[in-house]
Amino acid sequence: MNEIPMETPLASTPAPPLSSSIPEVAFVLELGRAMQTFGVSVSTLETALGRVSQHLGLEGAVFATPTGFLASLRLEGHHSKTYLMRGNAAGGLSSLDQLAQAEALVDRVLDGELDVHAAREHLASICAHPGSDCGSGWAPTAAPAWAWPSCSAAAGGNCCWARSWACWSAWRCS
Repeated sequence: MNEIPMETPLASTPAPPLSSSIPEVAFVLELGRAMQTFGVSVSTLETALGRVSQHLGLEGAVFATPTGFLASLRLEGHHSKTYLMRGNAAGGLSSLDQLAQAEALVDRVLDGELDVHAAREHLASICAHPGSDCGSGWAPTAAPAWAWPSCSAAAGGNCCWARSWACWSAWRCS
């Protein structure tokens, strides 16, 4: 009689390796995975990854859900590739300390203080804290500057709230 293997819970399944050799793309994927694991909101994740991607010279789009995100990214001179990153968000638990550190990292990248290689090293150190599940198992009191959308309902940019395809694929509402 053949035994049927029991399914391994998602939280104990090793994460697949990131499939991009382009450091900018790999950083965006790693950042997204980490921020989602730490408990970031969907809208903040989309905004942060969109702005970081644009700052790093990537073209594409990010669409997040509470359990993962899709990122279609391309660096000039390379082919576009779409990534599906599914996660566990630490079983519903948040790490506000690590999330605040990741948000500060986003600010430092956008301010030009860190290049992509230094940012990846810094992110790895944030993820190295005990209890962190950044890549395995994939599974501040004020909003940072990058979290503010580039349009508002008052300015007539209602696509931010509707998340229409045209708005989403253009990184920002205009």
